[in-house]
Amino acid sequence: MEWLFDFMQRYPRVRELEADCADGLFDGLVDTHVHGNPDSLGKRSQDIVDIALDYARRRSRAIVHKDHHYSTVGVAQVAQRHVDHLLEQGRIEHRVEVYGGLPLAYTTDPGFVATAAASPFMRMIFMNAIHGEVLVDGGKVLPAVQDIIRIAADHRIPITVCPPNHSAKYGGADDYPIVATLVECIGRLGAKALLDQPVSAYTVDQIVHLASCGALVGIFCYPTIPDVIKAPVTDPDLTKAVIDAVGVERCVLGSDKGYLLEPDAVHAMRLLLRLLLVWGYSEGQIRTMAAENGARLLFG
Repeated sequence: MEWLFDFMQRYPRVRELEADCADGLFDGLVDTHVHGNPDSLGKRSQDIVDIALDYARRRSRAIVHKDHHYSTVGVAQVAQRHVDHLLEQGRIEHRVEVYGGLPLAYTTDPGFVATAAASPFMRMIFMNAIHGEVLVDGGKVLPAVQDIIRIAADHRIPITVCPPNHSAKYGGADDYPIVATLVECIGRLGAKALLDQPVSAYTVDQIVHLASCGALVGIFCYPTIPDVIKAPVTDPDLTKAVIDAVGVERCVLGSDKGYLLEPDAVHAMRLLLRLLLVWGYSEGQIRTMAAENGARLLFG
C-alpha cells in the first residue's frame, strides 16, 4: 500500500482521469514490438491476426510482429490478407497494416537478409535476439553485419537493437559497449536504429548518448509495466526519466507483452497510454511518440 499511496501523491492525475482517457490516442498508433502466435518462445494469449484486429478496431495504423528465432514476414503477409478480406466484407471499418521482421538468430548471412528485404512486409531487422549471433567482436562490428546494415539503409528498413544480454553467445559481456558500437555504425552507414528495452540495460546518460547517435528510444510496456510472469525490471519512473532526458521526439512505443500471464497487446498499450497521461504528458506529446515517430521509423 505504501507504493500506491506514494504514487498517487506524486501523480495526482491518476485520481482525475476517466477510464476512456486513452481511447482516442490509439488513432494512428504504431506498435513497433508485438508478440503473438506463432511464437518460438512459448504460447501467447493471442495470434497475430487477433492482435491486428484489436488495433484495427481502435483505428491504429500499423503493428510489427517480432519473433526471436524466425522470420515473421510471411505471417505478416497472411495476417494482412485476412485483415483486408474482413475490411472488404464490411466486418471491420479500418485497415491496420501488419508487418514482420527478421532476427539475426543462427546466421548473419547478408544474402538471407537481402532476400527478405525484397518483401513489402519486411519492416524490421532484430539484432541481439535471444540466442542471436555475435555481431560485435573486439570492439568492431563484423563485416557481414556491416553489409546487413547497408542493406537496411538501402531499403529503409529499421533495425531494432536488443540488449546483448538477450544472447548467451556474448558470454556475459557488458551490454553498453556492444550496443554503442552497433548504434554508431548504424548511424554512420545511414540506417535507422530503435533501442529495445533500453531502461532494462543502460543508464539514462547512456541512453541519451545512443539517442544522440541517431537511435530512437523504445518506450515499451515491458519493462515499464510489471506483470506476473516477468519480474519487475525497473522502477517505472525510470522510463519517465528517459523520456524527459531524450525528449518525446526520440521516443517510440511498443507493447512487448502477450504471454498467458500478461495483458494482451492492446490492453498493455492502453495501460502505457494511461500512464503517460498520468505522468503529465499532453495528448500531443503522446501522439508524437505513439503515431508520428513510429510512422517515421517504419516509413521514413
